[in-house]
Amino acid sequence: MIFSAPTPKAQTLHKNLTLVERALIGTAGGGIAGVFTYVCLHPLDTIKTKMQTKRASQIYKNALDAVVKTFQQKGILGFYSGVSAIIVGSIAFSAVYFRTCEFGKSFLSKIEGSPSVLIPPSAGAMGNIMSSAIMVPKKLITQRMQASAKGRSWQVLVKILEKDGFLGLYAGYSTTLLRNLLAGVLSYSSFEYLKAAVLNTTKKSHLEPIQSVLCGTLAGVISVSITTPLDVVKTRLMT
Repeated sequence: MIFSAPTPKAQTLHKNLTLVERALIGTAGGGIAGVFTYVCLHPLDTIKTKMQTKRASQIYKNALDAVVKTFQQKGILGFYSGVSAIIVGSIAFSAVYFRTCEFGKSFLSKIEGSPSVLIPPSAGAMGNIMSSAIMVPKKLITQRMQASAKGRSWQVLVKILEKDGFLGLYAGYSTTLLRNLLAGVLSYSSFEYLKAAVLNTTKKSHLEPIQSVLCGTLAGVISVSITTPLDVVKTRLMT
């Protein structure tokens, strides 16, 4: 996820809003950003999931072969299996994640004597703890559809409930929470530290758009590089 620093004008407007208005704007903004991001990247996530399943080596030679076979079997829609679950889940997940991260950062910064270096990772951890309860069922349904499950999102949901009950929606929850905590701490902290370094160098109060994109990209690379092994375990437990 790419975070954007507010401009001075935006900061002034933000101060004039009530707490409820700030919460609503933050929630709506996070939800919209999450849906846009997940829908755009869903085809890549579909291929990643196929490559991480247990039988992947028996079916696909490599990622390119997975792309070709998915297109041959289901056409372009094959890359969007489970996208409806992503849209619904991402609105709630992203809204909760962004809102909690910002609340955590604001709350921790007001605690006297709180080490500033620990605020970003703590806020990222808080965001992921709160949002993982929404993330796991959403991801479980999506990844089963990406792997091989037949039917629409709601039909897959019903099958899981019939076979495994409510707790079946939380298969791989502990691994997912561990992975998300680590990813959240790494991505949010990396972005905050990179942003601080850029602002310290440029002597400006906010990032330029291209600087925000580059900081967010590098933060994402750092996070994904370290958490991919846990992501593989999570996918196998879910599928």
